[in-house]
Amino acid sequence: MTTAHLVVVSDRAVADPAENRAAPVVAGALTAQGIESSVSIVPNEPEQVRAALQAAVRMADLVITFGGTGVRPGDCVVDLTHELGLVELPGIAEEIRRLGAVRTPASLLSRGTCGLVADGSRPVLVLNCPSSRGGAKDVAQVLGQVLGHLLRDLEGTERS
Repeated sequence: MTTAHLVVVSDRAVADPAENRAAPVVAGALTAQGIESSVSIVPNEPEQVRAALQAAVRMADLVITFGGTGVRPGDCVVDLTHELGLVELPGIAEEIRRLGAVRTPASLLSRGTCGLVADGSRPVLVLNCPSSRGGAKDVAQVLGQVLGHLLRDLEGTERS
């Protein structure tokens, strides 16, 4: 069974978990695809984000982060994701930005990335996402379209 771990990077959500508005949207979409997910909430502090990312890669097949992907001072999630040795799958993040730009041009400011990280003998998909509910809906839509294909390819299952 495929597992996911969602890492919410938000000082506000640490103080008040109700501020975690995006992760529940994606968690629901993953559940609909038969994927179990867990969530951790960490402050936007590089060492804590780094530790959360490293732990998530060890525990799950799919790691999705929320927040810290823009150009604000202190946004560090994308840089720390690259530190994991990410092999990019750029089309996924590009499609999320494209969908978001239909509603708000500000989505084009996202530096969010997507790709594979090697954890021992298995690849782990890591996806950086916006922290907004609208952005999360875009993420859920894109994952709904490609996640089954991606997981099949990672397992080496033949296409029919």
